[in-house]
Amino acid sequence: MPTNAPRKIERRRRILGRVAPQEFVGRETALDELVSHAGGRGTSSHGMLVLAAPSVGASELLRQAYDELFHRHENIAPIYFAINRHDRTTQGAANHFLHTFLLQLIAFRRHEPSLANASLTMSDLMELAPPQDYEWIEHLVAACERERVRGDERAFIRLCLSAPARAAARGAHALVMIDGLQVAEQLRGEVSLGAEIAQVFMRSEDPFVLAGLRRRLLDLIHDARGGFDKAASLHLENLSDADARALVLSLAERTGLAVNEQTSDLIVQQFGGNAMLITSLLLAAQEKRVALDSFRSCQNLYADELMGGRINRHYAAVLEAVAPHSAARRALVRVLYEAMTSDTAKSSLESWRKKLEVSAEEFQQIMHGLHVHELISLNASVVQTARVSQVWQDYLRVRYRLEIMAESRALVVADTLLETLKRAPQTMARHYRRASALGLRELLSLFNCQRVPASLLSYDRF
Repeated sequence: MPTNAPRKIERRRRILGRVAPQEFVGRETALDELVSHAGGRGTSSHGMLVLAAPSVGASELLRQAYDELFHRHENIAPIYFAINRHDRTTQGAANHFLHTFLLQLIAFRRHEPSLANASLTMSDLMELAPPQDYEWIEHLVAACERERVRGDERAFIRLCLSAPARAAARGAHALVMIDGLQVAEQLRGEVSLGAEIAQVFMRSEDPFVLAGLRRRLLDLIHDARGGFDKAASLHLENLSDADARALVLSLAERTGLAVNEQTSDLIVQQFGGNAMLITSLLLAAQEKRVALDSFRSCQNLYADELMGGRINRHYAAVLEAVAPHSAARRALVRVLYEAMTSDTAKSSLESWRKKLEVSAEEFQQIMHGLHVHELISLNASVVQTARVSQVWQDYLRVRYRLEIMAESRALVVADTLLETLKRAPQTMARHYRRASALGLRELLSLFNCQRVPASLLSYDRF
């Protein structure tokens, strides 16, 4: 059984993780919770929900947990599956899950980590299956193929998702970690894959982890009607200033980038401790061989990333997922920008519908997507502009000027660079004021209502 001893960070071969363990900073406690959760088979809290804010690195956390559990090689196999919109349909995603489950289970049972990332057919997996697993795997694969031919979508999906329970019945227990549950609603099909996953795993006796954007995951839990009442919750937010600074320094050391204390603080504050955005900027600096040792160099690279780098591609992908059709996406950029620059934070849902000019079904999907990605907040018939990051505001402003206003790219680049350069010292001044503040609320919380001499608080009397 897994122990509760503190996790030791050691150099080991990466399997699914994209970051070396010693460079995965700021998530040590969360990683310990996930790894310890693998020993929860048969307990009342066998489920864990990873409720993540947008782009805070939940996927890498699960991949790191997979690697550590695989290397520990105890009595439960780690399984990591990320729902991918490139599967296109719910049946395609269910079949992908079955293939991934069998692939990673066989890799664990054979003590061969290289198999976990191998591109193998189902026939290949059958040949590699250990003797004790061959029979039940063969029966499961044959049953799934029969349901696929019959065309019963729900039966096929449930059969694929039953693989962990069938494996456990034969003594092959697994910790299944399913990532990106919010993506399930983007897949075509008559059956809700997210709802089916929730229903199947809430009956599981083995530990499992469901991860996704917190607003969508909470909806799925609510729809499961109390099935997750006793599930543990792990909330993921942006990194603290200290952890984000450690991430900057770690990445800079690994990539050989020149940074200093001031630029490190600027990067942390500008990105609000968001690990994905911080990593994107530093990787871009490495590729372009740019030293981040001045505010100008940082903001120049930041402006480039907004125009067409990793940051641009990230937010473009979010908008494409929310509004797949280009015409609707163009209208959405305009409406979002107008809402961001409006003096009022609230507007009616009906006003958004009129401005977007899409069908009722598409409008509902767009607004739900914006809400899930926390770009707006929906409350009945009211749309409230969310407290979004400065980076998203900068991206939206750039895209609006280029796509809607059709302004010159050179002009937009120059204005963006000028604005970010003006903002940098102001950002740092606010940060240093907060850092040097007394912290009156925290100080008062230490008092326990005892009477003390007035001279203790009065310098004159003292």
